[in-house]
Amino acid sequence: NYLAPPAFTQLPALQEAQTASSPVEQPTQSTSSPVINALSAGRITESVLGLEYSDRTAQKFIALIARWQDESGNSLVDLWRERIEQAQKQFGEKMISLEELASIEADIINELAKNIREEIKSGDEFDLDEITEFRSANCTGHTELAYILANALGLTAIPTSVLEFENRRLYPGEEHIMTLMKLSDGKVIQLDPLAPHPISEPFALEQAYSKKGYYLEIQSQDNPLKIHR
Repeated sequence: NYLAPPAFTQLPALQEAQTASSPVEQPTQSTSSPVINALSAGRITESVLGLEYSDRTAQKFIALIARWQDESGNSLVDLWRERIEQAQKQFGEKMISLEELASIEADIINELAKNIREEIKSGDEFDLDEITEFRSANCTGHTELAYILANALGLTAIPTSVLEFENRRLYPGEEHIMTLMKLSDGKVIQLDPLAPHPISEPFALEQAYSKKGYYLEIQSQDNPLKIHR
């Protein structure tokens, strides 16, 4: 009944990607197809390459994400990124509080989670090429999606291994991974599209869990946050 702490549960390729700093050539998009902003596309490409996929895989994924649009045909990823950048600027200029900035981030994470659940169904795919082709993913695939898209938006995603679900223990040999999305105020949101409650309310990790050796164990057995134990 433990949740493995983020510090040592990151997938190796994800962990390597977080330290990558080499410049990435900006992708080109056809004007006849849905497009996203070069900044968003560049961040996605950098994350995908950091996970040791090819540039072709990055372009295919960008083409898929470019189809995520609002009613006016605007890229959702661009709109989310711009809202976060605007909120960060307002916070830097002392126009909004840290709590208000975190609230805006949480709203966008909720919108992102909703869109992922609508666009990417539950499946066995974990390879990004297959996820893009079949639009389905297992827990590892969903964690990759969250990591890539969080980077595109300027957010921090922490891949985290789970040893006990919200509603049951893992079966022998079963493994599960999900994402903690970090907010500017230090709180986190559990993002797991495959869980009974796919997204949690913001919570302080150190208040929700107690450290037990190498693991974290939920403090309240009533689990009002409906998060993994």
